[in-house]
Amino acid sequence: MIKLIIFDFDDTLIDNDKLDYQSFVSSFKEFGLSKPTLNDIIKYRKKGLFAEDIIKKYLKSKKNISYLDIQSSRQKFLKNNLIISHFKLKKNLLKSLKNIKNKKIDCFLCSSRDQKKLIIKFLKQKNFYQYFSKYYFKDDLGIKIDNSNYANRLSIKIKLLKIIINESNFRKNEILFIGNSKEDLLAAEKNKLNFIYFQNSYLPKAPIHDNMIVIDNMLNLKIKISEINKFDKKLK
Repeated sequence: MIKLIIFDFDDTLIDNDKLDYQSFVSSFKEFGLSKPTLNDIIKYRKKGLFAEDIIKKYLKSKKNISYLDIQSSRQKFLKNNLIISHFKLKKNLLKSLKNIKNKKIDCFLCSSRDQKKLIIKFLKQKNFYQYFSKYYFKDDLGIKIDNSNYANRLSIKIKLLKIIINESNFRKNEILFIGNSKEDLLAAEKNKLNFIYFQNSYLPKAPIHDNMIVIDNMLNLKIKISEINKFDKKLK
């Protein structure tokens, strides 16, 4: 029986496409590069390209501009407190959280971001703070680690989930992690947790296997939780 749900933040609770696009627009403008189109950024992201790959596509004929300088500018934009103006909560999220709360299921937030206070501020502004009892961010690891690359984000997620398991009063089969990326899936598998993959149209699809639970709308969350609970009962 699921008693705790851990939510990822980016592209799970919020749609991140607008923020991601604006980060390229801002950094390109600083170095006098032509403004990228939203359709191109979406196309590259769907193909699984990282920021480094996307930036280098626009620098092919610009030998005097360093990729690292643009990436540094982009990271500064993403760490600015004004970025919350680009956050957009997922459709039907409120309905799902209300349903979860009514079922007395606890909810935590887990993110590889290092902007814990900013995210909490955003959720308070949107009246969503009440639905999460605990928040775990990169800051909580107590170590300095760059979260801009895949390998580090995976390491952060694995460690944060481990901390949650150790600090909570729930058994692993009572915990469900909901994320949108390959690193979320691998982090859940590494910690032997139930996992629901939230599939987004903006990002490349993670490898899906037969036993994987997939949703593309928060309204489907209630049904999938029931399926996990029924399966758990059969095992007993």
